[in-house]
Amino acid sequence: MLVLLLLCKTSNLDYWARVCYVALAGLTIGFVSHFPYWNWFGFSTAYTLVIIVDSLIAWFLAGLVLAKFVEGKSG
Repeated sequence: MLVLLLLCKTSNLDYWARVCYVALAGLTIGFVSHFPYWNWFGFSTAYTLVIIVDSLIAWFLAGLVLAKFVEGKSG
Protein backbone atom coordinates (compact mmCIF):
# COMPACT_ATOMS: atom_id res chain seq x y z
CA MET A 1 0.00 0.00 0.00
CA LEU A 2 2.83 2.37 0.82
CA VAL A 3 4.48 1.77 -2.57
CA LEU A 4 1.17 2.46 -4.29
CA LEU A 5 0.72 5.70 -2.36
CA LEU A 6 4.24 6.80 -3.26
CA LEU A 7 3.64 5.85 -6.87
CA CYS A 8 0.55 8.03 -6.97
CA LYS A 9 2.79 11.01 -6.20
CA THR A 10 4.82 10.46 -9.40
CA SER A 11 2.51 12.14 -11.88
CA ASN A 12 5.27 13.29 -14.24
CA LEU A 13 6.71 9.82 -14.95
CA ASP A 14 5.81 7.70 -17.96
CA TYR A 15 4.72 4.06 -17.71
CA TRP A 16 8.16 2.42 -17.78
CA ALA A 17 9.62 4.92 -15.36
CA ARG A 18 6.82 4.03 -12.93
CA VAL A 19 7.53 0.32 -13.40
CA CYS A 20 11.22 0.94 -12.67
CA TYR A 21 10.25 3.03 -9.64
CA VAL A 22 8.30 0.11 -8.17
CA ALA A 23 11.05 -2.35 -9.10
CA LEU A 24 13.63 -0.16 -7.34
CA ALA A 25 11.37 -0.06 -4.28
CA GLY A 26 11.21 -3.87 -4.45
CA LEU A 27 14.97 -4.13 -4.70
CA THR A 28 15.31 -1.89 -1.68
CA ILE A 29 12.75 -3.91 0.26
CA GLY A 30 14.49 -7.16 -0.68
CA PHE A 31 17.90 -5.86 0.31
CA VAL A 32 16.77 -4.35 3.61
CA SER A 33 14.76 -7.39 4.65
CA HIS A 34 17.16 -10.16 3.55
CA PHE A 35 20.66 -8.70 3.84
CA PRO A 36 20.71 -9.24 7.63
CA TYR A 37 20.30 -12.98 7.04
CA TRP A 38 23.64 -12.98 5.25
CA ASN A 39 25.34 -10.47 7.51
CA TRP A 40 24.20 -11.66 10.95
CA PHE A 41 22.98 -15.22 10.58
CA GLY A 42 25.52 -16.59 8.10
CA PHE A 43 23.18 -17.55 5.27
CA SER A 44 25.05 -18.26 2.05
CA THR A 45 25.72 -15.48 -0.42
CA ALA A 46 23.98 -17.40 -3.21
CA TYR A 47 20.81 -17.82 -1.16
CA THR A 48 20.78 -14.16 -0.18
CA LEU A 49 21.26 -12.97 -3.76
CA VAL A 50 18.58 -15.30 -5.10
CA ILE A 51 16.03 -14.16 -2.53
CA ILE A 52 16.80 -10.49 -3.26
CA VAL A 53 16.49 -11.09 -7.02
CA ASP A 54 13.23 -12.95 -6.39
CA SER A 55 11.93 -9.90 -4.54
CA LEU A 56 13.04 -7.67 -7.42
CA ILE A 57 11.23 -9.82 -9.98
CA ALA A 58 8.06 -9.97 -7.90
CA TRP A 59 7.98 -6.20 -7.44
CA PHE A 60 8.75 -5.66 -11.14
CA LEU A 61 5.72 -7.75 -12.06
CA ALA A 62 3.64 -5.89 -9.51
CA GLY A 63 4.98 -2.64 -10.97
CA LEU A 64 3.63 -3.57 -14.39
CA VAL A 65 0.13 -3.67 -12.93
CA LEU A 66 0.46 -0.79 -10.47
CA ALA A 67 1.94 1.56 -13.06
CA LYS A 68 -0.95 0.87 -15.42
CA PHE A 69 -3.46 1.41 -12.60
CA VAL A 70 -1.91 4.72 -11.53
CA GLU A 71 -1.63 5.80 -15.17
CA GLY A 72 -5.33 5.17 -15.61
CA LYS A 73 -6.16 7.09 -12.42
CA SER A 74 -4.13 10.19 -13.33
CA GLY A 75 -4.67 10.15 -17.09
